[in-house]
Amino acid sequence: MRNEMVIELVAKEKTYVSKEIAEALGVGATTLRKWCGLLEQRGYGFQRDAHERRIYRQHDLVLLRRLKELSQTKGLPLEMAVTTTISEQKQKQQRRSEPKSTAPVPLLKRNAPLMDPLEQKVDMLATQVQNQEVINQILLDRLDKQEQYIRTSLKERDRNLMQAMNDILEAKVFIAAAKAKEEKKTIWHRLFRIE
Repeated sequence: MRNEMVIELVAKEKTYVSKEIAEALGVGATTLRKWCGLLEQRGYGFQRDAHERRIYRQHDLVLLRRLKELSQTKGLPLEMAVTTTISEQKQKQQRRSEPKSTAPVPLLKRNAPLMDPLEQKVDMLATQVQNQEVINQILLDRLDKQEQYIRTSLKERDRNLMQAMNDILEAKVFIAAAKAKEEKKTIWHRLFRIE
């Protein structure tokens, strides 16, 4: 009986289309599609209609609002915000699925809710560290490529400079030879008074 009531409530739950969600979030349709695509890549599932368009429920809107808060308000990179949002959502689902006991809570368990936000922060920090490691590796790869490009460019520049210096030296030798020839000619002209 209780399961039937839950199914009825889920069936009656209001659904939204992309345009309504985009307006509620204050973002464009393209941004919403990008966010949803990233969330789906990380394993989050949106309900679909007969035409395979996304249908949104209230919990989807809450998740997307959190994503917007992390990425736009708190300034996290989008990939990191998506990862954090997904991990927070999974933690909420785990807490909901844990059986609730009506037995008295032992003294140590009373502090558990105080630790829960701390655990969340630790998980968020661990996720951020992992994401930072990925970003650091990408930056190191870029630096290696830039260093290789700079070395190649400097070698090419040195080759061009050496070629230019050789050309200048050859030109100087040629000019010196021409002047020497001209001076010799002038001396002969003076000695023999050739006009």
